[in-house]
Amino acid sequence: MMMLMGKSIKVIGINGSPNKTGNTATLIKWVLNGCFKAGSDVELLHVCDYNINYCLGGVKILCFYAVIKLYCSYLFQYYCY
Repeated sequence: MMMLMGKSIKVIGINGSPNKTGNTATLIKWVLNGCFKAGSDVELLHVCDYNINYCLGGVKILCFYAVIKLYCSYLFQYYCY
């Protein structure tokens, strides 16, 4: 297992493309495969698997980027603490 400052390294690949078998996904899989062979824990996430709505505007601004930011902070807490 790869270690960095006494902690195991966990790598998350995030595919923002709607095509799960396209070039972007293939490249991410290659990178994750290399990380796995080096001893890291890896996970591939496809954004298209999640129900992310467009910006609603008005008082409740729920934009794509806000949802991604919240989700990434959740992943950071899940994997890093």
